[in-house]
Amino acid sequence: MDSIAEQALAALNTLVTGMMPPAVPGGLDRQVRVLPQKISPTGLGAYVGLHQDPQAGLFGRRVQAMVQVLVSGGNDATALNHLGAVTNALLTQDRADLRTKGIFQLQNTAQESRSAQFQLLYEYIAVPMAGEGEIRDLDLQLGLNDTPYRARLAWEVATSSMAGNPLSMNEFQVADDPDVNANSPASHWILNTVDKRIEQTAAVRGGPLTTAQPRKAGAQLLWRPASSPLSLERFALAMSFESTSEDGIGLVFNRVDDQNFCYFLASRRHQYHLFGRKRAGVYSFIGAANTAAGFDLNQLQELEVLVYDGKLKAMLNGRQTLAVDAGENLPAGEVGFLTHGNNGARFYRARAIRLIQP
Repeated sequence: MDSIAEQALAALNTLVTGMMPPAVPGGLDRQVRVLPQKISPTGLGAYVGLHQDPQAGLFGRRVQAMVQVLVSGGNDATALNHLGAVTNALLTQDRADLRTKGIFQLQNTAQESRSAQFQLLYEYIAVPMAGEGEIRDLDLQLGLNDTPYRARLAWEVATSSMAGNPLSMNEFQVADDPDVNANSPASHWILNTVDKRIEQTAAVRGGPLTTAQPRKAGAQLLWRPASSPLSLERFALAMSFESTSEDGIGLVFNRVDDQNFCYFLASRRHQYHLFGRKRAGVYSFIGAANTAAGFDLNQLQELEVLVYDGKLKAMLNGRQTLAVDAGENLPAGEVGFLTHGNNGARFYRARAIRLIQP
């Protein structure tokens, strides 16, 4: 049995019942049923983030459910009035309060003299009771596929499995952007076999670290399954990373060559998440940056980037931070790790999921 799903249903039952009028008129009996229709992971493979005290992973479930309220006994008029009070209590809840409780959708779908029915969408996060020690390996999956496409795994790697096999770095290809500043160092990608991670320790940079200009030329490490280019058009990318630097870290994607690609970058120093592209050697932003976002230093972070039909979305630790429209379908191309001015980048896991026609 899925214990977190069971906890989610129990919590939802208590939550829904607690929002209804506590008093039931004499002679009436009220029965509440929470009937789950779909339970799925939320975040990256159910991983939502890191709980600090105690230090352990936060895992969640997204529940689509139908709530039935049945009234028996008494007369029809009293029953109908009570059901009206129940419906009013549920549907007049403050939207912000509902989101705080984890309810993101609530609507009345049927109403009769003795029964009422509601549809809702609920997200549950299981708060840990005990720490788990140092967390390094997580099952990175495509969290909630809300695209019109089916998902198919294209490639994945865990650096913990690479430590005993240096040849596994053949799954990657170093590809620094030629537009880095003249005084910029070359990238320095290594496989740290002690800490079991890939590191990039040079402050490779072209263009400003701020959002003043879109030129974000940096260090790229392309994902090369079996030493071959990975060409993706519609996809989800997930990676697990840490950073000791406050500067740019993210992903390059739809990379046709070093003059044509797209990128996602997050900066803690300048508090932004942004998408951009380089087309025929010219850089430009895609949509507006989120200038109230960043990442935590020296902590495992989970990034997911979703790209399909010109739509680009980014999620950090299970929470969407950015959604933009490129205005065109992007060409198929390679994907990989990206840093910009960051000399303390650490990568642990990565996964590429191809989105295909149903």
